[in-house]
Amino acid sequence: MVNAILDPLIVIFVSALLLPLVSKIGEYLKFSKLRDFFALIMIGASMLLIVYMVPSVPLSYHVNVFSPPFGIELYATMMSIYLVLLSLTMILLVTFYSVKYMEADNGLDKYYTLILTLSGGIVGLVFSQDFFTLYVFWELICISSYTLVSFRKYRWQAVEGGIKYLLMSTVGSLVALYGISMLYGVAGTLNFSSL
Repeated sequence: MVNAILDPLIVIFVSALLLPLVSKIGEYLKFSKLRDFFALIMIGASMLLIVYMVPSVPLSYHVNVFSPPFGIELYATMMSIYLVLLSLTMILLVTFYSVKYMEADNGLDKYYTLILTLSGGIVGLVFSQDFFTLYVFWELICISSYTLVSFRKYRWQAVEGGIKYLLMSTVGSLVALYGISMLYGVAGTLNFSSL
């Protein structure tokens, strides 16, 4: 175990990287639903790791490149654990529903990889303790979600929705980045505790 706060992120992102391989193994075994169940199991495993963190709260992890108040920091409280579990429960239900709903679509290894990446982005966003980390995970969520919105690229509605979402998300992200840079210019730090 690296650090209890990193474990759910590691599980989600490693499983997102492994999902195309699991999909190929499922095709070889003539069990195409293996990727679906793998995604469900990995989201469930990350939820269990988050529940496992509860007795140790508050938890903090700081990347030792710079000393505080600079650098990347993740911080878990009971409220953030509640929010992450609520979000992952919703994603777990969506993934469970997708097993039947998406079965006629192609490229489902990409679909479930995007769902896992979205899950990891949400976990990282909620556990962020500084604006830099928050922004990085926010962008990861945006990229994953507007790719999911336009997943059915053969339908015009999906493409139109993806383009609109991309434009609005880009404008919002640029405004947020500008605000973060102004905040750093005024305060000299992006760490929530220091601010």
